[in-house]
Amino acid sequence: MQCLDFHIRAFFSDEIKIGERTIAGSQLKWSVFHDFLADRMYSVIQEWVFLFIKTLHSDKNSAYSKYMDDAIFKLPTPLVLSKVVDSLTKFIR
Repeated sequence: MQCLDFHIRAFFSDEIKIGERTIAGSQLKWSVFHDFLADRMYSVIQEWVFLFIKTLHSDKNSAYSKYMDDAIFKLPTPLVLSKVVDSLTKFIR
């Protein structure tokens, strides 16, 4: 199955590299970060997950890439993100 012109796979199974930085992919999985303290969760989502999502599509001329190019992370505080994640976690369980 393809989505956004790439094959569906476990995105965070290995190390993830964004720019010059690398993080263990497991740290970016919902099943892991939803248990982080709010400050750590905010940092992981803002600095890693959001940037990863922004660059999902390798074709820089695609509609996805063009719309995501200037996307910004807008959740204002770690507490707000924590509440959103808690609510979504309840919803998906």
